[in-house]
Amino acid sequence: MHSKEIVTYEDTVDYARQMASKSGLSSPQDNIVVVAGIPFGRPGTTNNLRVVQLKEEVGRRGP
Repeated sequence: MHSKEIVTYEDTVDYARQMASKSGLSSPQDNIVVVAGIPFGRPGTTNNLRVVQLKEEVGRRGP
């Protein structure tokens, strides 16, 4: 997915969680893989991969 309004990596993770949940292809206990390029908005900069839980733990944020 590509989105112009994303400006931080945490925005990317939050957006990916939302889209995976809305798609109906995932369950709350699933993990997803988020692939991004930093700096954002530049083609060919895919350089980051993170596995995240769809259901974010309360009080926990970040790697």
